[in-house]
Amino acid sequence: MPAYFLRFLVPALLLVGIVAPSLPAIAQTRVVVQAFRGPRAGQIRGHVVAALSNEGSIEVVPRSEVQAAAQELGFSPGSLTEEGYTAVAQQLNVSAFIRGRVSRRRRRWSATAVVINGADGTELGRRSWSGRTVSSLGAMRRNAYGRLEPYLSAASSPAPAQAQADPGQEEGAWWNGGEGGEGEGGEEEEEEEESEPIDPGSRFDWLSFELLIGTNHRWMEAHARVLNNDRDPGGPAELDEIRRYNSAGLGHGEIGFRVGFFPGAVPDDQPVPWFGAFLELRHSLGLTSRGCPQVGACAVDSDRIDIGTSQFEVYIGAQGRYRFGDERGAPLVTADVGYGIFGFNLNMDDLALLERPSVIAPTQHNYLHLGVGIEYAFVPVYFTAGTRLAYRAGFGVGNDARAVWGVDTGGSSGVQFAIDLRTEMPYIAEGVFLGLTFDYFAFSTTYRGQTACRVEGCADTDPWEPWPYDPANRDDVTGGIAESVTDNYMRLFFRLGYAFH
Repeated sequence: MPAYFLRFLVPALLLVGIVAPSLPAIAQTRVVVQAFRGPRAGQIRGHVVAALSNEGSIEVVPRSEVQAAAQELGFSPGSLTEEGYTAVAQQLNVSAFIRGRVSRRRRRWSATAVVINGADGTELGRRSWSGRTVSSLGAMRRNAYGRLEPYLSAASSPAPAQAQADPGQEEGAWWNGGEGGEGEGGEEEEEEEESEPIDPGSRFDWLSFELLIGTNHRWMEAHARVLNNDRDPGGPAELDEIRRYNSAGLGHGEIGFRVGFFPGAVPDDQPVPWFGAFLELRHSLGLTSRGCPQVGACAVDSDRIDIGTSQFEVYIGAQGRYRFGDERGAPLVTADVGYGIFGFNLNMDDLALLERPSVIAPTQHNYLHLGVGIEYAFVPVYFTAGTRLAYRAGFGVGNDARAVWGVDTGGSSGVQFAIDLRTEMPYIAEGVFLGLTFDYFAFSTTYRGQTACRVEGCADTDPWEPWPYDPANRDDVTGGIAESVTDNYMRLFFRLGYAFH
C-alpha cells in the first residue's frame, strides 16, 4: 500500500473511532403488539411481531413492560381504555398499540389488526387478512408492516422527546433477548406459542351453576258436559260444569338448580365457545291442594280436605350463542333445543274422596323445547337484561290425565315467555351473580275420548266418571271436556349463581 495513502487512512479511522460513539441513535417508533384474541392467536401475533421487527424504524416494546406499567398505573393490561392507552404510552414513550383478533368461520380463517394512537387512545385504522387455512395468514409476516405503516406513521407518543438509550443496553433489543430487533430468538419464541389467553373482560362463561328459589302460580279452567247422575234430581240428563284450579297468592314455593357447560370455551383461547348444554331440575316446596268431599257441600273452608300434590320439572337441552362484540356486555343472542318433562301430580286416592266437579286431572307434559333469546348489559357487569321466547311441542299429558279426562287424548302444545335480570357481584368474588326472572308458560291440551271408567263397572270411589255418549256407541263421546284447556303457570324466582369465565 503506498505510503501517501496510509497518511490519509490512519487519521480517517481515528476520526471515525472518536466521532461514531457520540452520534445519536436512529429514532425509532416504539410500538406495542398486544395479545391477540381467538384461535391460534399467539401464532398470528408472532407474524405481526416478526414483520415489525424487521423494520429498523420500529421498536417492538416487550409485553412484560406494558403489563408492569399498566398494573402500576391501576389499569387492566388486557382491556385498556382510551385513558389507559394514553397513560401507558406516556410512561413508556409508546406511539402506537396494535391489537388483533383471529376467527374461523365456515372453514375460512380471518385476522384483523387494529392500530391505536398512543397520544389519545383512539383507533387510527385497521387491516384484515383472510384465507382458507391458518397457514395462509402467514402472509402477515411479509406485509403486515406495509399495510399498517400509514397508521403507524400517523401515530404519536404523548411523552416528550427523550434521548434514546444506548442501543446495546435496550431491554427489548434482540441481542438482549427481547422481542424487538431482527434476531430469530424473539420470532421463534412467538412461533412456539400456539394460543394465548383471551382477556378476562372478553371471555365467555364455560361453566355455570345456579340455585333457583321462587314461587309458581297455576291457574286453569275446563268446561265439561257430564251425566246428571242424580246431581240435579228432576233436572236434564246432562249438566254443564266448570273444573277449575287457581293457586292462592303467588302460588307454591319452588326450588331447583341449573348447570350449563360449554366445552369449547374451556381452553385459554376459547376456540369454540358457541355451543353447550344445560341441565335443569325443579321441585315444588310446600305445595298442597284442597277440595270438597264427595258427600255434602263445602259450607265453610274447613270442610275442604287436603289432596296430596307435587310439581316437578326436568329439562336437558343444547344451546348455541353468538355475541355481537368482544366485551362480555355486548348483545348476546341464543338458540335452544331440548327435551323436558313437567308434571303436576295429584294423588289419585285422594281425588277419589272428592265430589266429581272438584276433580282436576293430574298432568305430565313431555315436550320438545325450541327457543330463542337475547340479552344486553345496559350497565356492564352490574345490570344485564334479557328476554326469551319458546315453543313447546308436547308428546303427551300422562296416563292419569288421559284416564280421568279422555283416553284418546294426544299431545299438548305450549309457549314460554321470560324476562331475565342479572347483576354480577365481583365485590364478593369474581364469577358470582344474582338474577331475577319472570317466567310465564302454558300448555294447551285438547282432551278426546271416554274416561277410563266406562258406564259398566264404575265404582263410587273412582276419581273419574263416564262422559255422556251416544247410546248406540258408548265410545262415541258427546260430552266431556268441551274445548281445549289452557293450563297457565307464572314463575317468579331468584337465581344465585357462579360462572367460570
